[in-house]
Amino acid sequence: MLKELEDGASSSLDAVRKFFVTVDEALPPGGEGRSRREDITDSALEMTQLLLHTQADFLRRMIDSAGKSMNNSGKAK
Repeated sequence: MLKELEDGASSSLDAVRKFFVTVDEALPPGGEGRSRREDITDSALEMTQLLLHTQADFLRRMIDSAGKSMNNSGKAK
């Protein structure tokens, strides 16, 4: 399960890198102040962070549930 988390994180980071390349090509860096480009990239980073957190939380819950199931089945014997 930890390998799944690592693979998911790696895939997410690859997708974000490709996204940034696309944004850089479509919206070159602007002048002073915040640009649409910065807003878009910040939003993409927040989305990626949320996805990774959600995936990690899901896997953590699965591991906890599996551990409890194993403990309960051991007590039943």
